[in-house]
Amino acid sequence: MRVTLENGVTLEFDSTGMMEDFRECSRMARESGSENGKDCKTCKCDKVVGGTGLCTIPEVERALEEAVEALEEEKNG
Repeated sequence: MRVTLENGVTLEFDSTGMMEDFRECSRMARESGSENGKDCKTCKCDKVVGGTGLCTIPEVERALEEAVEALEEEKNG
């Protein structure tokens, strides 16, 4: 996956398995009513860039959300 940040920096990373984990984390957070979702230590999104979790970078979060939505649409035909 390639994501360009607001500051112009482009992040490129292997997103294999990330959409599924991101979807599961979002579901768990919704169901618990908090921001806590999946245990980060078991999540493929648990990559740290400059001291910040990859999935907490707004542009990356949006890209993952869009990818999850596309997967859902593809599944639902």
